Amino acid sequence: MTQQQIDNWFNTTYVLTGKDVARLQRQHKVTIRDLKKRTGFTLKRIRQIRNHGDDVALRGHAAIDWIEAITGSLPPRAKAAYIQRANSDCACCV
Repeated sequence: MTQQQIDNWFNTTYVLTGKDVARLQRQHKVTIRDLKKRTGFTLKRIRQIRNHGDDVALRGHAAIDWIEAITGSLPPRAKAAYIQRANSDCACCV
């Protein structure tokens, strides 16, 4: 799988709306202030993402980063893709 294919896969597979972010935060009992400490984002930026509602707020690697910050771990498929990328011999990953 080429780097372009991996990026396209990430951008279509991992998509978060503002509602998704808020739902994940509730499920994992992560407050906006907790998220600020974990990511270094401003409270204003976190609220902007949450206020997107049903509109896509994050996709691809950005969505993965937010999922990891909220849940504390990577989704299994994303973890496998990162491991595959780290073990590949392509010039873009060296």
